[in-house]
Amino acid sequence: MRRRASRITKLVLILAVVCAIWSIVQLRVKIQVAQETKIAIMAEVAVLDEENARLTYLLNNKDNPEVKAEIARTELGMQLPGEKTFRD
Repeated sequence: MRRRASRITKLVLILAVVCAIWSIVQLRVKIQVAQETKIAIMAEVAVLDEENARLTYLLNNKDNPEVKAEIARTELGMQLPGEKTFRD
């Protein structure tokens, strides 16, 4: 009987170790996915920060004639009389 209890104990311990390893592997996968998501979000934030800085500059310099002309060209597709526009 003692020998059988010893085998059952070993089996339970092995099963517990396997479950622990499985949990660790699952957590590592979740961490990797979270890190990749974080990197993607940080890249998106950087792009939005640049756009925000550009728009802030335009807003702060809205009375500057050069800025007005640039906004008219880029945002509204306008051009000066006689000016030729080339598109990429």
